[in-house]
Amino acid sequence: MKKLKGLLLTEGMHGMISQVEGLAKALDLDFTHHKVELNNFWKFIPPKLTPISNKVYKHFDATNYDIIISCGRKSVVPSIYLKKNSQKKIINIHIQDPKVNLKHFDIIVTPEHDGVTGDNVISSKGAIHYLTEQEISSSKDYLVGRLDNKKNYLGLIIGGPNKYYNYSNQIIERVLLKVKKISELNKLQVIAIPSIRTPKNIITMTSEILGENHIAINEVDKRAYLSTLAISKYLVAVSYTHLRAHETREDRVLRGVVGKKKRGGGGGGGGGG
Repeated sequence: MKKLKGLLLTEGMHGMISQVEGLAKALDLDFTHHKVELNNFWKFIPPKLTPISNKVYKHFDATNYDIIISCGRKSVVPSIYLKKNSQKKIINIHIQDPKVNLKHFDIIVTPEHDGVTGDNVISSKGAIHYLTEQEISSSKDYLVGRLDNKKNYLGLIIGGPNKYYNYSNQIIERVLLKVKKISELNKLQVIAIPSIRTPKNIITMTSEILGENHIAINEVDKRAYLSTLAISKYLVAVSYTHLRAHETREDRVLRGVVGKKKRGGGGGGGGGG
């Protein structure tokens, strides 16, 4: 049977890509992904005040699709426009609260904590993602040459500042020292994984504080991340990364926000990586 074709629309942020691709893979779509860029001052205007027009966003080639999956504020108008102006019946699905009339979409997928309700709304326990048990398992041995096989492992997933949260070197230093102390008291080996948001100075500090008996990955490495998810007995996620705890079993995760909330900030949107 021929696969349905999917058109994925996001702002290009890893967290959004993870969600739209996760849903597309679950639906077994043959999909293409397009980064949405808004024109001029429309990038500063909320979707509910933006006209449904292709003049709002920069043109991209998109033809022959059956399902549109969008995520993020900037993708709301393009998804609605493309559905309305298609010559065939299109199903459009938006992930996160679109902040417009929900009837513009066939399906809305939002986390329960957003409190969005409606006949076409599906609530999820957390954010959708593209990781599968098979993908995680396939990277299990990626770090084997660096591991102490006499110990259990504690995965430390380090995030970074975003528009809602910030943290200082002193806060991260305190967290690292505490994690190191706990791991040594319990004979654990720490595997520290940075994200795309983690500042380079924090990556360097992590390596220096943990020392040679632990592992500090010094760059964004997806396979190292997957391997850590697969082998860690415990996971500690700091800063914004606590929103990604849905990517592993809840009984292994200690969530903690170590950042100080910035003034005027709202809740996280699951859009970072």
